[in-house]
Amino acid sequence: MKLLGYILIIFLFLYMPNLSYSEYHNVDTPEVQIKKLKYVINETFKGLGMGKVDFFVSKLKDQQFTGMYSHGYTWYYASENLGKIGKEAIPKLIKILDTKNDFERTQVLYALSLAAQHPNVKSFTNGEYVKGDGTAFPEPEKHSEIVDEWKKWFNKYKNYF
Repeated sequence: MKLLGYILIIFLFLYMPNLSYSEYHNVDTPEVQIKKLKYVINETFKGLGMGKVDFFVSKLKDQQFTGMYSHGYTWYYASENLGKIGKEAIPKLIKILDTKNDFERTQVLYALSLAAQHPNVKSFTNGEYVKGDGTAFPEPEKHSEIVDEWKKWFNKYKNYF
């Protein structure tokens, strides 16, 4: 019986297609998910006639505009992409800092912290940006202080935007 089990394992190893984890479990790899998302976003831009910054800013309050990575961590597409854009995104993010929506404000603060670290911003700030309370997603009770810090930071560098 043990021999039959070994023969079966060898047979499966030799004759089964070599599937990756994502193919076997019928899920897209993160790379494929990103490709699909970029395609959808680019097609959406064409249909809406809006730029990337406006699109992602409009999605900051959308709690469904997320994905998962690693071990169940949430990927916030709008914030992350605004962070990758950097300088162009910052003035529009500053304008919506006073939103009444706590989730949206949290995403704005996160997007600002990412965008301010972009090379196209660090070139004139020397890497200075608001670190807030040291967390990526501060609690709403701490927002007003962090919002004030971001407004001061923006006023200091507004001539560069």
